[in-house]
Amino acid sequence: MAEEVATPAPPAGGKSRMWLAIVAVIVAVVIVSAVAVVILTAPPPKYQIELWFNSDGHYGDTEDELATVLKNSIESCGKVQVTLKSEIWATYRQDRNAGRLPFLLMGWYPDYTDTDDYLSPFLTSSGSRGFGSFYSNATVDGWIDDEQTTTDPAVRADRFSKIQQELARDVFLRLTELGEGTEDTRRRAALNELVRQSAEATQLRAVLNTLAEARLITLNEDNAEVAHEALIREWQRLHEWLTQDREGLLLHRHLTESAHEWEVRGHDPAELYRGARLAQAREWVSVNEERLNAEERAFLAASLEQEQHDALEREAQRQRELEAVQKLAETQSRSAQ
Repeated sequence: MAEEVATPAPPAGGKSRMWLAIVAVIVAVVIVSAVAVVILTAPPPKYQIELWFNSDGHYGDTEDELATVLKNSIESCGKVQVTLKSEIWATYRQDRNAGRLPFLLMGWYPDYTDTDDYLSPFLTSSGSRGFGSFYSNATVDGWIDDEQTTTDPAVRADRFSKIQQELARDVFLRLTELGEGTEDTRRRAALNELVRQSAEATQLRAVLNTLAEARLITLNEDNAEVAHEALIREWQRLHEWLTQDREGLLLHRHLTESAHEWEVRGHDPAELYRGARLAQAREWVSVNEERLNAEERAFLAASLEQEQHDALEREAQRQRELEAVQKLAETQSRSAQ
């Protein structure tokens, strides 16, 4: 009979140490997991920028409000933190010229209180592009030159009146539905259609307010419309405007509506001009660029870009077909040998 061997008893406290080790591991895992969760779920650090503005009224007394609006708008993306800082004009100008202000507000103000200061920067062909209006009208250039080179208040008032009438002409043409074989009628237009570029919005709004006060148009927050249908039928000057370049007006109206449809459809390439329609528009715009608003300008630019893309694609396809023909000819030549 085999002799029974006694198993030695485990040392005192061994189970306790084992459980302590297990608990320590669990605690460590929990802590690491918690830290990982905090790190992984914490929002990424925001990009920090300083936005500087002039604090002593060089550009007017609304710079701090404008800076706050821009700060809130930028920060709404959730990825940028904006700190506003300001300086008096003398220091601001020095730091700007030295490149020490990477993000800053600039502005425009009249050198002196004169009507010309509110017109010539935005409406002369030589200066308007610098302010983003792209307005170019030789007749208006002449009127501005007249008022700049005379001290006669009557002459200056006459030229300013003519400039307003020219802007009013553009408004009334857009507010008229052009009949083809039928009478012209009223057309409601959105204000952003009437404003060709943001730089001229102030001048145009003044014209619209004047027309509304004279009860020639009805004006609300979003759109404008000719007040009475009879105005289109009976106003001789408007009749002359509508008949001077009827074909051009019809072409421009088609461009306006096509640009709007392209915008509504999310810039669908299928809505762009092509072929003869694009050629006609380019020819008209070459002498009437100042008539375009921002939407029409963008639509035409996209049409031209698409035309170039299509031409390159056709050329690439032609080259591929030519290469295929050459390869086929070489293959047939080798087979014949």
